[in-house]
Amino acid sequence: VTLGVSGTAMHEEFAYKLDADFVGTSNSSGESTPHLRDAWIQWNACDWGSVRMGQYKTQAGRQFNADDQSLQFADRSNSSDQFSLGRQNGLSGWGNFANGMVELSAGIYNGLSDGEGINRGGTDTKHTGIVAIRVNAMGKMNVLEEGDINWTEDPALSLGASYAYSDASQAAIGGDFTQDNIAVDANFKYMGWGFHGEYFYQNTEVDDSGTDEIKPQGFYAQGGYYVMPKKLEVAARY
Repeated sequence: VTLGVSGTAMHEEFAYKLDADFVGTSNSSGESTPHLRDAWIQWNACDWGSVRMGQYKTQAGRQFNADDQSLQFADRSNSSDQFSLGRQNGLSGWGNFANGMVELSAGIYNGLSDGEGINRGGTDTKHTGIVAIRVNAMGKMNVLEEGDINWTEDPALSLGASYAYSDASQAAIGGDFTQDNIAVDANFKYMGWGFHGEYFYQNTEVDDSGTDEIKPQGFYAQGGYYVMPKKLEVAARY
């Protein structure tokens, strides 16, 4: 059970969001703990740029950033969940250029060290930095809304990529480590057809050896068609 409050202030110069989960997730003892998911304020500095601070989803991964109600399926792909960096406390900026055809963002967050994460402050001076770019190659598209529920009359293609670098410390990994995360996505919508795909790569290197590297990778591909416009979609995912 979640409850969210969002809105704008001062003629939309500022935006805010509070999103609480009153059920939460189960801990090691099987008990569910309510927690705050999103808590941020955003300054819309101009028509093409904004700055956000607080706790929210990082820019790493497209599907991870889509709201639950905007997914093509009932849940996200296993790959998206596996490579997500979750919600973190941080500061980030967004900008769109060329009449919205190019979108850029960058942010700095608390990071991945033990004791950090959602509803937790920083425990050290190690952080996670993320940069992302999106090119709406064929018209504008809301890539956070999966499937072509709005029946796009002109073909729309959007390509995105994000890179995250983390300097952190975790006992389970063996101490200090660095991690690179790369996500690349492609999205296409046209006349009820909606296709989405994403590739993930991660490289974790433990500092004490310099050779102990973990390099998982994964992807998903999904697509669907609205056989009844805005009402019924048939979709498949691999």
